[in-house]
Amino acid sequence: MTVHAYDYALLRLVPDVCTEAAVNIGVALHSRTAGFIGVRTQVDADWLARYAPALDRALLQTYLQALEAIGRGGADAGPIGLLPPSERFHWLTAPRSTIVQPGAVRGGRTSDVQAAFEALFAESI
Repeated sequence: MTVHAYDYALLRLVPDVCTEAAVNIGVALHSRTAGFIGVRTQVDADWLARYAPALDRALLQTYLQALEAIGRGGADAGPIGLLPPSERFHWLTAPRSTIVQPGAVRGGRTSDVQAAFEALFAESI
């Protein structure tokens, strides 16, 4: 059984960077040895209605789709989508002060990277 190291970061929605109120909305995970990179997001509509009623939801959805496309890679994701997986992961997890922010990059080890990705997503959302 092969054990793979991986890095991941939770993605959070921060609709008002001044108050720093946030909610986890996704995860980005990369394992170089497994050749895996995954990004998945999901926004809680009730949370948005309560804490960010003025947020442009269509724009947010476009942004999240772009992040997921970058995770998948390819020309459809623009120039960043053409970078190698490790560089795309580092771009996705670079600190930023926009409304979608990555958390700290953490690491782990697993024999099933896809299952680890699914578990992290399920636990964090």
